[in-house]
Amino acid sequence: MHRYSSVAAFLAHYQALRKIPAASLNEDDRNRLAAMELLLEVLRPEERAAVASDSSDASAARHRERASMRLRRELMARGALDGFATDKLVLLALAQAATALAAHHAPDGPDRLSVVPTVIRSGEALNVVPAYGELVLDMRADSLDAFEPVLAAVPEQIDGAALRSTMERRWPGMDTSAAAGSLLARASAHLGRAIVGASRGGASDASHFAGSIPLTVDGLGPRGGGAHTPEEYVRTASLRERAEVALAVAVEALSAG
Repeated sequence: MHRYSSVAAFLAHYQALRKIPAASLNEDDRNRLAAMELLLEVLRPEERAAVASDSSDASAARHRERASMRLRRELMARGALDGFATDKLVLLALAQAATALAAHHAPDGPDRLSVVPTVIRSGEALNVVPAYGELVLDMRADSLDAFEPVLAAVPEQIDGAALRSTMERRWPGMDTSAAAGSLLARASAHLGRAIVGASRGGASDASHFAGSIPLTVDGLGPRGGGAHTPEEYVRTASLRERAEVALAVAVEALSAG
């Protein structure tokens, strides 16, 4: 397969070939387009639709991000991304990068920035020097701007192994405690027990809208634990009480309008 500088370059080439009438494609381009179509089969239908779309809505953007992650892994596995050399100690480079980036972890700092390496992988077989690897970090902060110094700290290479950085998802922070204070007070009175707003480390789609609509309330789901792990669970006893909270908030929000 042809080598590309990035997933975006691969997709641009793919779209350019698709626009050429089939009868006008030479044999090399027909074979290349067929190989690209085969590679794109790793995408889910909604991801493939988003890749082919120019839509800028949040849903399409999320599907494009996931598509980009899948495609990058496939291109790296096929040696089709520039900068991955089989004679370099890729895994060691990733481990060094993880240590350097984790040094930016400052949850008690002004931006409450957390930088946590969560996934590191390299190689697919025994007795084969990996040609590429991947390091995934989970970063959270009050402001998206806090992530930029971490990205800037990724070196272009470590001991000859090239590194590239990208942000797969950008979830803005959300603090609507002041705007939601009155609503939660009214909902508490309606419910007969206190509803107390609190900060949390997670995020949802609500974060994307909080800056453009008057009121956003997040975190009304049931209680549980082990989020995003095989042991994740929900306490069934919390289903009714959390539904009551959600209904009280909804009733008061609607009655105020």
